[in-house]
Amino acid sequence: FGAMIAAWPGIDVQLRAQAPRFAVLMALAFAGVAYFGVSTPGRVFVGLTAWFCVCAALGFAIRFKPAVATPALTYLAAATLPVYIIHHAVLLLIGVEVMNLPLPVWSKVTVILLATIAVSLAIYHWLIRPWRPMRWLLGMSTAPAAVSRAPDSAAAKPALSQ
Repeated sequence: FGAMIAAWPGIDVQLRAQAPRFAVLMALAFAGVAYFGVSTPGRVFVGLTAWFCVCAALGFAIRFKPAVATPALTYLAAATLPVYIIHHAVLLLIGVEVMNLPLPVWSKVTVILLATIAVSLAIYHWLIRPWRPMRWLLGMSTAPAAVSRAPDSAAAKPALSQ
């Protein structure tokens, strides 16, 4: 489904233009989660919240794309495919545990979202990124991207020399 949407001509323009609207719809859908709780309508609102969140995030990312790639963006770009692949299992494992807690549904959704992001990125950073076999299994190049550390003229001089 995602590939079909990505191939849709002009989707990036629409996401950029509609990002604020998707953010409002996400907030309204999240209010529906809080209102309906554990019920069929509540589950529908959880799905709507997730989709509107993705659309808003993509739209704002297109809207506020920096001109220069920062180290954080370079790191996250490399993490995209592995995190996408592993987040499903992480989401299910966290969700099974969190759903049994005596919390309101809106807080369960928030905990699951934040914990899934944190655990998925931690797994990528410590278990996938440094190990060539894991990188290969998850569709990455087997060698980590080399970071250019060419000394510039100011950094090459000792601090007290003048």
